[in-house]
Amino acid sequence: MLMWRLGNMNSNKQSHWGDPERRQPPTKRGIWAFPYPHYDLFFCFHQWESHLPNRFQHEGQIGVTHPKSPDFSKATREEADAWTAEYNKLMKKIRKQYRPTTFWYAGEFYSHIAPKGFADCTEWYWWDSVREWSKVAVKQLYYWETMLGGEPFVNTYSKDHLEIFIPNY
Repeated sequence: MLMWRLGNMNSNKQSHWGDPERRQPPTKRGIWAFPYPHYDLFFCFHQWESHLPNRFQHEGQIGVTHPKSPDFSKATREEADAWTAEYNKLMKKIRKQYRPTTFWYAGEFYSHIAPKGFADCTEWYWWDSVREWSKVAVKQLYYWETMLGGEPFVNTYSKDHLEIFIPNY
């Protein structure tokens, strides 16, 4: 299956392993990927921001401000606009320079898609066949559920449900 990811292709130690405040990977070492062409760019911003100068880092995280970041409550409108314009210019350049890359993979992996077709973004399910996974994922991209009032509706997966973790790649 054709996959893509942002970052190197080495099995990386997951620095947030065991941190209850963050989404947990299924194992301590591995790489994150998405089946091509699906990709949730939300998962790229922490890597892109790591290439910014210190005064611009971590601004995208709610409640986290880098010590060198300006105090916007004391800044003039022009200062805030200038800071934002420079941030956007640098981020645009970094996004062009560091793009997700594609690779072929046919081994074992973890996914949020269960063998029976249910996607639970908090659970990880082991898959040993990309062909079987793709059959289940395609069938279950849309599925019918019944709301509390008894009315049926179509529920769809978001791209982050298709996130894949390849251990010790």
